[in-house]
Amino acid sequence: MSFLVNSYLENLWTPVQLGSSLALWLDAADASTVILNGSTVSQWIDKSGNGRHVSQATAADQPIYTLNGLNGLPVLDWGTAANSRALSRTGMTGYSPVRYFGVADYDGPNPFSEYYGLISHPHVSSNDLLITNANDQNWYFGNFILNGGGSSPVALPTISSPFVFATDFAQNSNRSEIFIGRDRNFRGRSWIGKISEIIALNTLPSTADRQRLEGYLAHKWGLASNLPSDHPYKTSPPTV
Repeated sequence: MSFLVNSYLENLWTPVQLGSSLALWLDAADASTVILNGSTVSQWIDKSGNGRHVSQATAADQPIYTLNGLNGLPVLDWGTAANSRALSRTGMTGYSPVRYFGVADYDGPNPFSEYYGLISHPHVSSNDLLITNANDQNWYFGNFILNGGGSSPVALPTISSPFVFATDFAQNSNRSEIFIGRDRNFRGRSWIGKISEIIALNTLPSTADRQRLEGYLAHKWGLASNLPSDHPYKTSPPTV
């Protein structure tokens, strides 16, 4: 039985299978990639092999590392009220992702009372970000795929519980900076809630790869019940 279980685990599909398409991979479940300053996170190591680690030198602005945050796995917690927490990287070259995937949840007011940033790229364009839209229930810009369903601009109430997301960005080679958990350079527009995993791709995935990523994230983080009934990985995770 042990051999069969181990063999099954070894055959699970992971983002490593995406090869050179993988631009960034931040995984809170991998404790070896989370550098702590006591109970807060000073650096989150990029698992893609591209060295795009994000960090925060100011202790008061570091997210909290919560060990049993989701499905028994650790997460990075931005708290339940507006703050200035963020992890960022500057001086990047050749960073031009066209789609982000990830797992997060939102613990703030409904409707939104501010622009709360999940992912943003400063100094590129006003729509090069994933943030909530102040004073309503939508994302600020564009349509997003939540929990493997159809694309929609609506965020609440879906994101008030842990969710899997996918979102497109226009390809742009001028991204020298990234913020995780804050709206560009705006202090006080940080995410309210938790972030479990962030994956960025250099190329638009096929439908099959999009669904594999959704299945991988949903089963890993205990969110398979969120997937539509006709999703190919509703009942089991993708394998290789």
